Amino acid sequence: MLQQVIFKLGKESYGLDITGIYSIERYKETTHIPLADTYVKGMVNLRDEVLVIYNLSERLGIEEGSVSEETRIIVAKVDDKKIGFIADEVSEIISVDDDMVLANIQNEGLYDPNIVKSIIYTEKGLISVLNLEHVLNH
Repeated sequence: MLQQVIFKLGKESYGLDITGIYSIERYKETTHIPLADTYVKGMVNLRDEVLVIYNLSERLGIEEGSVSEETRIIVAKVDDKKIGFIADEVSEIISVDDDMVLANIQNEGLYDPNIVKSIIYTEKGLISVLNLEHVLNH
Protein backbone atom coordinates (compact mmCIF):
# COMPACT_ATOMS: atom_id res chain seq x y z
CA MET A 1 0.00 0.00 0.00
CA LEU A 2 1.37 3.39 -1.04
CA GLN A 3 0.57 6.76 0.44
CA GLN A 4 -0.03 9.70 -1.84
CA VAL A 5 -0.11 13.42 -1.09
CA ILE A 6 -3.09 14.78 -3.01
CA PHE A 7 -2.88 18.42 -4.12
CA LYS A 8 -4.64 20.73 -6.53
CA LEU A 9 -3.33 22.72 -9.44
CA GLY A 10 -6.20 24.82 -10.69
CA LYS A 11 -9.30 22.64 -10.54
CA GLU A 12 -7.50 19.31 -11.01
CA SER A 13 -6.17 16.96 -8.35
CA TYR A 14 -2.74 15.35 -8.60
CA GLY A 15 -0.77 12.94 -6.45
CA LEU A 16 2.82 12.37 -5.41
CA ASP A 17 4.31 9.45 -3.52
CA ILE A 18 4.74 10.61 0.08
CA THR A 19 8.23 9.09 0.31
CA GLY A 20 9.56 11.90 -1.89
CA ILE A 21 8.00 14.68 0.21
CA TYR A 22 9.96 16.45 2.95
CA SER A 23 7.31 18.90 4.14
CA ILE A 24 4.26 20.95 3.26
CA GLU A 25 4.62 24.64 4.08
CA ARG A 26 2.45 27.72 4.02
CA TYR A 27 3.02 29.84 0.93
CA LYS A 28 5.77 32.44 1.16
CA GLU A 29 6.53 35.13 -1.38
CA THR A 30 9.46 34.19 -3.58
CA THR A 31 12.50 36.15 -4.67
CA HIS A 32 12.82 36.37 -8.45
CA ILE A 33 15.71 34.53 -10.12
CA PRO A 34 16.89 36.53 -13.16
CA LEU A 35 16.78 34.72 -16.52
CA ALA A 36 15.28 31.56 -15.01
CA ASP A 37 12.83 29.41 -16.96
CA THR A 38 9.27 30.73 -16.93
CA TYR A 39 8.12 27.87 -14.70
CA VAL A 40 10.66 28.79 -11.99
CA LYS A 41 8.69 30.96 -9.57
CA GLY A 42 11.76 32.07 -7.60
CA MET A 43 13.50 31.11 -4.40
CA VAL A 44 12.70 31.19 -0.69
CA ASN A 45 14.62 30.82 2.52
CA LEU A 46 13.00 28.01 4.46
CA ARG A 47 14.56 27.12 7.81
CA ASP A 48 17.94 28.56 6.75
CA GLU A 49 17.89 26.64 3.48
CA VAL A 50 17.43 28.36 0.13
CA LEU A 51 15.05 26.42 -2.13
CA VAL A 52 14.14 26.95 -5.76
CA ILE A 53 10.36 27.12 -6.09
CA TYR A 54 8.68 25.83 -9.25
CA ASN A 55 5.30 26.70 -10.66
CA LEU A 56 3.94 23.32 -11.79
CA SER A 57 0.81 24.95 -13.18
CA GLU A 58 2.96 26.91 -15.62
CA ARG A 59 5.08 23.85 -16.44
CA LEU A 60 2.04 21.65 -17.12
CA GLY A 61 0.04 24.27 -19.00
CA ILE A 62 -2.67 24.54 -16.33
CA GLU A 63 -4.39 27.80 -15.51
CA GLU A 64 -2.73 29.10 -12.38
CA GLY A 65 -4.90 29.72 -9.34
CA SER A 66 -4.58 32.83 -7.23
CA VAL A 67 -2.66 32.73 -3.97
CA SER A 68 -4.98 32.10 -1.02
CA GLU A 69 -4.89 30.81 2.55
CA GLU A 70 -4.93 27.29 1.05
CA THR A 71 -1.85 27.79 -1.17
CA ARG A 72 1.10 25.66 -0.09
CA ILE A 73 4.70 24.99 -1.00
CA ILE A 74 5.38 21.27 -1.19
CA VAL A 75 9.05 20.55 -0.47
CA ALA A 76 10.16 17.45 -2.34
CA LYS A 77 13.22 15.48 -3.39
CA VAL A 78 14.05 15.64 -7.10
CA ASP A 79 17.30 14.17 -8.40
CA ASP A 80 18.77 14.15 -4.88
CA LYS A 81 18.00 17.87 -4.43
CA LYS A 82 15.40 19.58 -2.27
CA ILE A 83 13.05 21.77 -4.27
CA GLY A 84 9.67 23.34 -3.66
CA PHE A 85 6.65 23.74 -5.84
CA ILE A 86 3.42 25.64 -5.48
CA ALA A 87 0.15 23.82 -4.95
CA ASP A 88 -3.13 25.71 -4.92
CA GLU A 89 -4.24 23.40 -2.12
CA VAL A 90 -3.09 20.22 -0.39
CA SER A 91 -6.27 18.30 0.21
CA GLU A 92 -5.25 15.04 1.87
CA ILE A 93 -2.89 12.12 2.23
CA ILE A 94 -4.42 8.86 1.09
CA SER A 95 -3.46 5.20 1.21
CA VAL A 96 -3.63 3.63 -2.23
CA ASP A 97 -4.49 -0.04 -2.59
CA ASP A 98 -3.52 -1.90 -5.77
CA ASP A 99 -7.15 -2.04 -6.88
CA MET A 100 -7.29 1.79 -6.91
CA VAL A 101 -4.58 2.03 -9.60
CA LEU A 102 -6.02 2.01 -13.10
CA ALA A 103 -3.72 -0.22 -15.11
CA ASN A 104 -5.54 -0.69 -18.41
CA ILE A 105 -5.94 2.87 -19.56
CA GLN A 106 -6.36 3.53 -23.26
CA ASN A 107 -3.80 6.34 -23.41
CA GLU A 108 -3.87 6.95 -27.18
CA GLY A 109 -1.61 9.99 -26.80
CA LEU A 110 -3.79 11.72 -24.22
CA TYR A 111 -0.91 12.14 -21.77
CA ASP A 112 2.81 11.55 -21.56
CA PRO A 113 3.36 8.32 -19.57
CA ASN A 114 6.72 9.70 -18.42
CA ILE A 115 4.95 12.61 -16.70
CA VAL A 116 1.94 10.69 -15.36
CA LYS A 117 3.20 7.62 -13.47
CA SER A 118 -0.26 6.25 -12.88
CA ILE A 119 -3.88 7.19 -12.45
CA ILE A 120 -5.72 6.29 -9.29
CA TYR A 121 -9.43 6.08 -8.72
CA THR A 122 -10.91 7.53 -5.53
CA GLU A 123 -14.45 8.24 -4.43
CA LYS A 124 -13.78 11.89 -5.32
CA GLY A 125 -12.60 11.11 -8.86
CA LEU A 126 -9.48 10.31 -10.86
CA ILE A 127 -6.07 11.53 -9.74
CA SER A 128 -2.98 11.68 -11.94
CA VAL A 129 0.15 10.65 -10.04
CA LEU A 130 3.02 12.76 -11.35
CA ASN A 131 6.63 11.84 -12.03
CA LEU A 132 8.04 15.06 -10.63
CA GLU A 133 11.58 14.40 -11.87
CA HIS A 134 10.40 14.13 -15.46
CA VAL A 135 8.04 17.10 -15.17
CA LEU A 136 10.82 19.41 -14.04
CA ASN A 137 13.71 18.07 -16.12
CA HIS A 138 12.19 17.63 -19.57
